[in-house]
Amino acid sequence: VIAAGEKPHPKAGEFAWQMGEMVAHEIMRTESYEHSRLGACIAECGAGAGVLVAPDYTQCVKDPEGGKPSCAIQDRKTDGEAAKLDWVNKYIRNIFGEGGRMFEPAAAA
Repeated sequence: VIAAGEKPHPKAGEFAWQMGEMVAHEIMRTESYEHSRLGACIAECGAGAGVLVAPDYTQCVKDPEGGKPSCAIQDRKTDGEAAKLDWVNKYIRNIFGEGGRMFEPAAAA
């Protein structure tokens, strides 16, 4: 997190991607584009389980003076590993297309 305008701002990952999208749409002057700052992090807990932490800074971007962040937390007991792989592979597809080398779980030793 970096300090900007006396408020913390994430500097990498999901939020950096979204900030890049916002800049690209500003350059292209896309009229229908609506930005967000909704992140997602799936912490693996073992045995395929996980916890989804989804901070949302969208209101902070829309209203820098008064917008408040929010955060959702969701238990992913049965599909945490699969959800994390889907999330990571979404970016592989976005960057490299369907021919990109997707992440897969390693075989158990």
